[in-house]
Amino acid sequence: MQWYCIYFIVIISHLDIVTCFPCHHLGPDARTIIRNFVELRPVRSKRDADPARLSFGIYLDPSFDKLPNSQQIKSLYVDPALKFIEEALIIRRSPTKSIKLDRACKRSAVTSRFAGNDTSFCPLGCKNVTYCGPVPIPSEYLNDCRISPSLNDTVKENVTKAGYNFLIFLSAILTKKCNDATILGYSAHCQQETFTDQPIAGFINFCLRPSNTIQDLSQLAYFVKHELMHILGFSPSLYAFFRDKNGVPITPRNPITGLPNLGWVNHTKRMYQWSDKVVKTAVKNWTSAMGTFNKTVHLVVTPTVLRYAREYFGCRDLEGVELEDQGGLGVSLSHWEMRILGNELMTAKFMNSYVISNLTLAFLEDTGWYLPKYSLAQNLAWGANRGCVFSTQSCYSYMTQQLTKGGDVAPFCLIPHKNSLEDIFTCTPDGRSFGYCNLVNLTRDSKSKFNHSLYTYLGNTSRLRHEGKIIPQNYFGKVDLTDFCPFIQVCSTLRNDINTEFLQEVTWSTSDGMPKRSSICSDPRNSKALTIANNYNLEVYGSNSICIPITSNWTLLGKNSSTYDAPIRGAGCYKASPIWTHRCDQTEGGLVIEMAGGLQVSCNGGVQRPLVNISICLRESALTVLGSFRCPECTSLCDVKKLIFTYPFTSYL
Repeated sequence: MQWYCIYFIVIISHLDIVTCFPCHHLGPDARTIIRNFVELRPVRSKRDADPARLSFGIYLDPSFDKLPNSQQIKSLYVDPALKFIEEALIIRRSPTKSIKLDRACKRSAVTSRFAGNDTSFCPLGCKNVTYCGPVPIPSEYLNDCRISPSLNDTVKENVTKAGYNFLIFLSAILTKKCNDATILGYSAHCQQETFTDQPIAGFINFCLRPSNTIQDLSQLAYFVKHELMHILGFSPSLYAFFRDKNGVPITPRNPITGLPNLGWVNHTKRMYQWSDKVVKTAVKNWTSAMGTFNKTVHLVVTPTVLRYAREYFGCRDLEGVELEDQGGLGVSLSHWEMRILGNELMTAKFMNSYVISNLTLAFLEDTGWYLPKYSLAQNLAWGANRGCVFSTQSCYSYMTQQLTKGGDVAPFCLIPHKNSLEDIFTCTPDGRSFGYCNLVNLTRDSKSKFNHSLYTYLGNTSRLRHEGKIIPQNYFGKVDLTDFCPFIQVCSTLRNDINTEFLQEVTWSTSDGMPKRSSICSDPRNSKALTIANNYNLEVYGSNSICIPITSNWTLLGKNSSTYDAPIRGAGCYKASPIWTHRCDQTEGGLVIEMAGGLQVSCNGGVQRPLVNISICLRESALTVLGSFRCPECTSLCDVKKLIFTYPFTSYL
């Protein structure tokens, strides 16, 4: 038996106030988009033309190269994100050769059909510089200027050896948009293929300065994937260009220009109005503690999204999947509604445990441009099988329903947040981290940004109770993107020059300046920060670790019966391997949880959730760890068909 020794040292735990960067994506002005004519492979069937993997060509603007860690950003985060999407998506109609971009005309480009060929040309000549967003495009990526549609007008086409069908331009240009300190960067497409409307080029501009210190570069992997999804199709500037499975435009087109013909959603931003067969507007009855109100929502109603969403939520009659309605134009309409899809990649705020779900892949399929590989989708626990009330009504309605029948209100929570030394931690719905319930006391006055009508009737949970006590009216979920519904929030610092209220990461530091740690179970930095001197809950962090609820009375018992409360109460991270299937051992009766020092606990199989009492003598420090936790449901982590449940519960402690 290996003894795990802990030396008791008083540690000061505090909550760092940081930010979770929001995404502001509106898409480009339609007037800036160049309609490019690309030679496509012939159609072989209505369903499938001649599919080819998406293949990115990358250009690094000099501004990007000036970043001190540009190569690290590209090799560790940009390249893997691009590779994932290349593996995940097939394009329905691929170019016969590597694409070249058309040049911008001195005035609006003129498009003509001549002798059966689509030809773009600039009768007044081409501009000296063609841009993709803020990035000037090098001439080697551009076709020569065409000033006539004549077949006799010889144009030298640039030739490239690289085989790519989508161009991405990376830059770090400090534009006006970068003046917003909460924006990590932004993106958009810049050219579309005319025959299919498919975007074929886009940019990602990082709002990073060479002097910026990024505490966690790994969050850039999320940022790049998220922005690429916007470029590929998850953008209100592209909704009007979606096509059905047969390649027919869903939104009616102007017979002369071939462009969407329903007017503008936003005339100033020049965003085309889309068909209600893509995104439909509806008015719902919205119930809160203040009464019932009308709420306008925007629903994605495309067929593949609907099919996957009805299965995901467990709601046969689901009318559509909500898009975000908070945050203003650029956040709203450009992302999934965070209230119902939480940590999905395409909600508008970064969350540590983000996943790419079937819903986002289905959305890309419904653009008419891609065929996704759904086996690469990840499990999204947030709204899975939570039913119609969850997916179509307010969180107040859902929590009231759940409490009435004695159910769990997850992924929401009703634990008022006080301060880090008194609060109880809770595991996130996916079991990959833990955090605080962001149900907070917000003082409102006539000048407060929280004195919004939506805030009052969407977030007020005054008639709901926690441990028998009514939650006061001035307690609200602090994130507007979840319609002010309280949830277990775990965010991370991305830039240390940002300090905004109410968005926190769970981090700790010691009085003697020991390294900070987070509450993400897979975060390898935690293993370095936790030592025998401060690992009170015998936690194990790593790629195979999961969050397990532990009792709030976890204590250390010293000499003369002196007791000390552990600074982390309510949840902890423990190893259960292999990753996400955990250690499901037939001979030991099911799920095996490993604690620090190699200590192991075997949990019974099936749906039983035995209470595990911990009483461990730490010889060298003459301390005893006292606490308990309840085993997770083994069937939620292990394949019950592969287990033989003949052994009783055993603790190896």
